[in-house]
Amino acid sequence: MDNYEFARRIVELRRQKGLSQKQLGEMLGVSNKAVSKWENGESMPKMSTMLSLAEILGIDGNELIGCEYAVQDNTEELERLKGENAELSLKLDMINKKKKRSFFVAVALCIVGIIACAVVAICFGAGDSTNSNVKDAGEAGTKIEFADKTFVAPDDFQQLVIKQETMQSFFFDEKYAEYYDKSGNSQTVIVRCNPDVNIISLSVGKKEYNYIDSSVSRDIITEKNIYCINLFFENEFIADIDSLNADYYDKDFSVGQEFIKSFCKFYADKGEPVDKTTVQYYAGRKSLKVTVTFDYNNDEPSSMTALSLGEFFVDDKNNVYFYDYATASAYSVGKELSTYVIEK
Repeated sequence: MDNYEFARRIVELRRQKGLSQKQLGEMLGVSNKAVSKWENGESMPKMSTMLSLAEILGIDGNELIGCEYAVQDNTEELERLKGENAELSLKLDMINKKKKRSFFVAVALCIVGIIACAVVAICFGAGDSTNSNVKDAGEAGTKIEFADKTFVAPDDFQQLVIKQETMQSFFFDEKYAEYYDKSGNSQTVIVRCNPDVNIISLSVGKKEYNYIDSSVSRDIITEKNIYCINLFFENEFIADIDSLNADYYDKDFSVGQEFIKSFCKFYADKGEPVDKTTVQYYAGRKSLKVTVTFDYNNDEPSSMTALSLGEFFVDDKNNVYFYDYATASAYSVGKELSTYVIEK
């Protein structure tokens, strides 16, 4: 089980239990930042914590932690048990034979099931899955109605969300949906979907187009939706910043909220991008990567754990800029926000 599969599993189980990251952290005796890093796929819990986590989430420990933790070398124990008496050895042999028979039966059933699914797919949807009648897929103004939601062709911010979410997930199911072209005409299409994300995929011929839940927009970057903002320096998480005024983790909580409020205000209205000459400073300078972690206690965003938005960087005159991943442009940071990130 890799980190991202584990992260997705933790988010799913925590949400089923109705727990916030903070509540889960308190029950485990760890910080909410630790829980956030698990759910971002940045780290894994210790073995002792993993077992407590499985108990809280109400599942078997082996199911949660996977083979890499669960498999242990029991050779010596088995040898000791076998040596105790011949009767036990015989019973073990009988059990193993039954397991082998069950295994081969299961494999045979799986093969039959796969063949059956392939036949059904070929007979039922070989032509339809390409949605060959769709002419303007991916263009602004088109939309897809699916699962009581409206999915739209993504803008630059939504493209950023799609890029980061699809890195940690995959589409695994096909469903019927209603497609609307730019003129408002509709037709039934087949989309690929994953209930854990806000994205669906539409295949037209050999091309694939992603559509995203229309509720996911720049408007979700608000103080109400954000639990914390994490800063990364050269891909390392900063928990203790000595040379910058951004160390709101080691100050009182209100300072952290002030930083979040100031950043959200800036992000909502960044103004015009600076010239490309200024952006050259970003390419060659050390910068602070900005990742927002969302609060599941709010209604939206419903499925995103975190999103990396861009990076702060400074020029020779100590002016602070923000490079926005979505627009691939840099913007001047105002005086209020600069106080959190410039050198002392």
